[in-house]
Amino acid sequence: MSFLSYFILALMGVALFLLFSVLTSQGKRKSYAAENILKQFENEKNLMNERKKETKDQKVPLTFVDSILNYSSFTEKVAPANIIMEARRYEWFIGPKEYWTMYLMSGTGITISLYVMLNGSKFCLLGYILAFWVFRFLLHMHRKKYKFVEIDRISIYMKTLSNSLQILGNVVDSVEEVKPLVHSSIKEELNKATIKLQQGKSVNESFMSLDKKYPYQELKFFHEMLDVADKNGGRNIEALESIAVDFEERKVKQMRLYAETIQGTKAFRNSALTVLAIPFIFKFFVPDAYGMLMSTPLGSIVFVSIACVVLYCYIRIQKLADWDPTQ
Repeated sequence: MSFLSYFILALMGVALFLLFSVLTSQGKRKSYAAENILKQFENEKNLMNERKKETKDQKVPLTFVDSILNYSSFTEKVAPANIIMEARRYEWFIGPKEYWTMYLMSGTGITISLYVMLNGSKFCLLGYILAFWVFRFLLHMHRKKYKFVEIDRISIYMKTLSNSLQILGNVVDSVEEVKPLVHSSIKEELNKATIKLQQGKSVNESFMSLDKKYPYQELKFFHEMLDVADKNGGRNIEALESIAVDFEERKVKQMRLYAETIQGTKAFRNSALTVLAIPFIFKFFVPDAYGMLMSTPLGSIVFVSIACVVLYCYIRIQKLADWDPTQ
């Protein structure tokens, strides 16, 4: 092995050591905290809510890596600070420590894979650069799951508000009635809307911030019909109930589509991992065949091409799974 190969292996070893140190230190803190497990169990929910609230409002410190990645519009989307801030919008509360821990894990894994595929080439160090894009993929997956939660919250809001308006006949009183029943993220916007309604502003103007926060056409149309119902003294709410039912059906259709595609996605993922494991099988179980195959650049080209094809197919499958059947 050349000096460069030893250097690359040493670099990956240091990364694995740092990752192991972080994971073991977290385990020690958890085992130490287990001595007060009864007290923690009582305060666990409150502490988690406080942590989420503090993390949501806390500013993310910019690092040297952020200044480099923010230089280009292509790379600014993968800057650590931008990823952490965008993740909070979807209630994925990660801090800098969690980010860099996952970065070491993904970067080391990609680098080791490229090291085997490229037969120890120095270009395998690109794995630590490609690891920044892993977070875009993780953020996409989290946003995809969060969308179901978001739609469910809005659906509950629509149904409860339309039912409350049917009974009370007043928008302000109806909004106050549904506040305890909706999620805190929607409740914050309802508090703003209530203040504007009490100031004499229209329903459309009062709920504008909620429409911007959740840019669904059904929600905007719901508030337009709510404005009409308010001008009619709380009557003619059939349109509100119809919109709420249609939005509920949208959630059901998307969940059915997700259930239909998740099995195929998992099957493809397992097959893809098997195909991508071929270089490792050759490397560790048939070293002679691996050496013969990698004696020319053609072997690396074949392995990298297979990985690119698998990645392209997986992206196409994800786009199909993200298709909205209601549009």
